[in-house]
Amino acid sequence: MYVSNRETLEILIVNRAACKLYGWSREELLAMTIRDIRPREELATFELAYADATKDPTKPYSRSSRHHTKDGRIFDVALEITGLVIDGTPVSLAVITDVTGIAEAERRFQLLVEHSADGIVLMNERNIFEYVSPGGKRILGYPASETIGVSATERVHPDDVSRWNNPAPGETRYHVARARHRDGSWRWIESSTTNLTHDPAVRAYVANYRDITQRKLAEDALVESEANFRALIERSPTATFVHREGRYLYVNPAAVAMLGYQTEDEIIGRPVLDFIHPDDREMVRARMVQTSQTGDTPPGAGRMLRADGSVFVIEAEGIRLDFDGTTSPSVTRCSRAWRWRIGC
Repeated sequence: MYVSNRETLEILIVNRAACKLYGWSREELLAMTIRDIRPREELATFELAYADATKDPTKPYSRSSRHHTKDGRIFDVALEITGLVIDGTPVSLAVITDVTGIAEAERRFQLLVEHSADGIVLMNERNIFEYVSPGGKRILGYPASETIGVSATERVHPDDVSRWNNPAPGETRYHVARARHRDGSWRWIESSTTNLTHDPAVRAYVANYRDITQRKLAEDALVESEANFRALIERSPTATFVHREGRYLYVNPAAVAMLGYQTEDEIIGRPVLDFIHPDDREMVRARMVQTSQTGDTPPGAGRMLRADGSVFVIEAEGIRLDFDGTTSPSVTRCSRAWRWRIGC
C-alpha cells in the first residue's frame, strides 16, 4: 500500500510490502511520485484515467494498470483506491495487488469454456442457473436468456428428478438423466456436478454435461438384441454351450436335456472335458484352441458322456463370440461357443 498526495502525486507513506514488491527502499519511494512507478508508455493512459477518477475524490474506485520495478520489470496490478484527507491534505490510499498472468489465464479459461463441446453451467444452492456456456446452448438449444434464472429440475424428466442428488461441498457426483431440448424432445444427458458453493471465488455448483442420446439408444438396442438372442437360444432345439478357459458359462435347456441333467446349475462352472469321452479329449482340446485362435471350427464328430455315464456321438461346430460383455484373460472380450447336435 501507499498513500500519495492527490495534487502533486508525491508518495507520502509506503508500507514494507510495497518496498518488497517494487524493489526500492522506503526512502527511495518517498522521493518519487506515482508517475515514476509506471512505464513510460503507460503515462498518457494514466494521466487520463487519474484525471477522470479524481473528479469525485470521495468515491473509491478500482482499476487495472501496469507498473514497473526498480530493475525495470513490468507487471500487471489491480488497484483499489480510496480518497482521504490527512491534516487538510487530499490524499489517495492505494492497495496494490500483483495480478501478472491472471488476466491471460482468465482469458484462456474463458476461451476454453466458450469453445468446449460440453455444456458448462453454474447453479446456485437452489439449483437455479446463473451461467450457461455456448456449448450448453448447442446441446439443448436454449440461449442464455432462456436459461439463467430457471431451475435445473424444470429441465429434467419427471421420472429422473428423484435420482438427482446434489453433492456435498467439494464433492463431485455423476448423473445420467433425460433433459428437455428446446424443440420439446428428451435427450439423454451425462453430467458431472461439483459442489463449489463453499469456494468464495465460485459459490456455485459447477456442472459439465454432454448429449449421449445416440450412445444410450445404441446401448438399449444392444441390450434388447442380446435379450432376443438369448431368448432364441433358450428356445432352440439345438444344444448350445458357452465356455471360457475350459469351463462352462452357459448351457441352454436343450444341452441340459441332452446330457441327462435336471438343471443348468449341475453343468455351469464345470470343466468342458469332464463331459467328453477320455479318448476324444485331446481332439476336443485342439478344436477349442482352434476356435479361440481363428474364430470358428468346422463341424466334427466326437463322443460325450451323459449324467448316467452313457456315451453318445455328437457333431459339433465352434464359434467365438462376445458373451454378457465379460472379458476373458485368454481371449479378449470373447467366449468360445460350441453347438452340439446328436449324430444320426
